[in-house]
Amino acid sequence: MSEANRISDRLVERLGENGRIVWPVALDQLKLHAQVHHDADDGMLESDELGVLPAATEFVEGRCDVALTRQTRRLTLDGGPAGRRWLELRWPLESVEAVTYLTPSGDEVVADAETWRIDRNSHPGRLIPSLATGWPAVSGEPASFWVDYTTGYAPRKCTALWSQAVLSLSTYWWNHRDAFAARDMDKKQANSLHRMCRTAGWVERAR
Repeated sequence: MSEANRISDRLVERLGENGRIVWPVALDQLKLHAQVHHDADDGMLESDELGVLPAATEFVEGRCDVALTRQTRRLTLDGGPAGRRWLELRWPLESVEAVTYLTPSGDEVVADAETWRIDRNSHPGRLIPSLATGWPAVSGEPASFWVDYTTGYAPRKCTALWSQAVLSLSTYWWNHRDAFAARDMDKKQANSLHRMCRTAGWVERAR
């Protein structure tokens, strides 16, 4: 991929419920599956900084380009989207808050909402320019076009197969605490996780 076409899509913030993130798997479910019969290790299981549950969620999200919790994200392009029919956004897409870009003269502009629309039904979601206007003229500088959007399953609405993928990976990592990446799994476990994600609806995003 050339520098002019480089895209990044980063997590800005996970959106909680009453100030608390609702993960795809409840702590009690994970403890039952991992056969943890006490509360002393709850922090290592679920804490945002160290927990295997947040880590497994992040791994599945990154590997499968899906948002398993509600979250805000920013998609950034170098040089703008000229030549693309649409931009793909992480699924399941909820809304686009703003489309912002730098003009060739260096001014920062928020695109009028009438110049684009979103497609929530496609997987991944899509940001599509208006037929009347097309994409705007954008500076060729790095990070000159960005999209702020909200995506992800609502609390306790994550589908069973995605939840099972996170549960299986969390339990495996808990029972093999030195396994920090998929390559550290045994082949059977890695293949099982791959099949589960495919069945749940993993669709690789075009780049």
